[in-house]
Amino acid sequence: MEDCNDCTWKKSGSQARCRRAGLRGPLRGEKDWEVEVPRKTRRQEGGQQPPESRTRTISPHPNFVTAAGFAQIERARQAAREAHGAAQISGDRAKLAKASSDLRYWSARRGSARILTADQSRQTVQFGSTVTIVREARKQTFQIVGEDEAEPANGKLSYVSPLARTIMNKEVGDTATLGDSEIAIAAVSADEVASDHAADRSD
Repeated sequence: MEDCNDCTWKKSGSQARCRRAGLRGPLRGEKDWEVEVPRKTRRQEGGQQPPESRTRTISPHPNFVTAAGFAQIERARQAAREAHGAAQISGDRAKLAKASSDLRYWSARRGSARILTADQSRQTVQFGSTVTIVREARKQTFQIVGEDEAEPANGKLSYVSPLARTIMNKEVGDTATLGDSEIAIAAVSADEVASDHAADRSD
């Protein structure tokens, strides 16, 4: 199967798999980063099944975030905390399991987050840069951001994605190759991408 061009997660073999596709696989050192969610493993007393379980894996990459990305993590953690409290009151085991998992995940991401700000004096592509490229006669504009804040369809591209890594440290006028495509750097700025400048899909 093909690799995902918007992230470093693979869709084949025993490697880590595409987060956006809802798949996963073993990573080196993954055991230390797993966030557990209860699953259906055995029948409980009374014939009821426990909630389904899956493992939510935290990325092994440094958790670089923009200021906006850090605020997003804070909001997600607060929402998980509120959901957890509500689930405890309601006694809904499935909701409690999900809220517990989300709270552990976002708490871990909050603790490991490192806010990076794009250097205004640099003219090259860096974390936080807003970049316009030309690929196959099509212009695409996106900001390079952290993994949790990445939304390619809305102009937010993870810094660990193949495209971001390919153009990192390039400047206007430079070209790079990703797969069979040649990419030309048309513009670079340290400003955040505007919401109405959402990029085309970058895969």
